[in-house]
Amino acid sequence: FKTMEMYLMILLQLNEYEEMEATINALSKEGYIPFDKEEHFKNMLSFSRRMSEERKTAFVEEEEEIISEFEGELDLFSKSDQEQLIIVSKLKNENIRKYIDEIKDYLQSPEGHPFVKTTLLLLLKEQEFQDECDVEKFLKHVTVVPSQLEDLHTSDFFRKTVLILEEQVAHENPSLFNLARQLIERHHFLLYPFESKESAECWAAAHHVLAELYQGEGDNEERIARQYDVDCNQVRKIIEYLQHIEDISSI
Repeated sequence: FKTMEMYLMILLQLNEYEEMEATINALSKEGYIPFDKEEHFKNMLSFSRRMSEERKTAFVEEEEEIISEFEGELDLFSKSDQEQLIIVSKLKNENIRKYIDEIKDYLQSPEGHPFVKTTLLLLLKEQEFQDECDVEKFLKHVTVVPSQLEDLHTSDFFRKTVLILEEQVAHENPSLFNLARQLIERHHFLLYPFESKESAECWAAAHHVLAELYQGEGDNEERIARQYDVDCNQVRKIIEYLQHIEDISSI
């Protein structure tokens, strides 16, 4: 119980009010709250609910304010990364061709956020946009026709990588496999429409290593490289690259 109290204080400091509410509800349901702490936890529950609702209301008001500003133009470069995501997410139900000049400029600009670029490309693909667009990501450049792009998670490289990982990990450690797959999906999203020039085996091994690192294990590159029958130095280079794009792609 002392551990859970400490955990709740950490959540409070991090402003994680929804998680606070869920944790207190779980403790109460399981009967873990001592009688002399019930009033205190009841107050904490009320506080977390109130703060959660206030934050939701504030977010909606902020979102409406942001959306109202881009009638006629997106002006993405003047917005924060979070504001850009809000704006782009609202384009799903619009004909985005009226913003195509801005979108093309954003896609080819080194300043554009890779996550936002992928979202824009997927919207263009969904709306079957057939003109060429220049895309720059992570110092790489390519010209694409959005309507002809592969679906995000159906490319041969993506499916092969996941299959190799599944064969090596899923049976013995399902939770590790799920984490590694989530990492592959995130990195594939960030890199889209580019794909790794390394082998799918190296790519799978690198994500296996990262997943173990995130679970608190270390010094595993050589062991995992042998498991996948790939070069350890190549795996290390991929890991460094993935960690780099994570650092510059956080939102």
